[in-house]
Amino acid sequence: MLEFFAKAGDTRPIETECNDAEGPVNLTGATVQFRYRNVSGGDPVVQEAEVTDAVAGAVRYQFQVGELVAGSYESEWFVTLAGGEMATFPTDQYIYLRVFEAIVSQP
Repeated sequence: MLEFFAKAGDTRPIETECNDAEGPVNLTGATVQFRYRNVSGGDPVVQEAEVTDAVAGAVRYQFQVGELVAGSYESEWFVTLAGGEMATFPTDQYIYLRVFEAIVSQP
């Protein structure tokens, strides 16, 4: 299970690699979205993400101030490759975001 832990109000990024059965997916010329939704339901959040190392398939999303609120979320990366093909990573599961309440609210 892929997991990312944070506290409400955190802004540190989530980073990972997009892989298929053959290894890293080359993301040269690709665009990437980070998508997540609360496991209890509600509308999904779709944000533009960045490719940090195209050959290694590395991607990153920088959370914004006030974006992360306490809860449990399922997330994934949606990639549009340079040739127009679309793919979602990871392909066989979600990345689970666990966001805990902060002891003191962030400024």
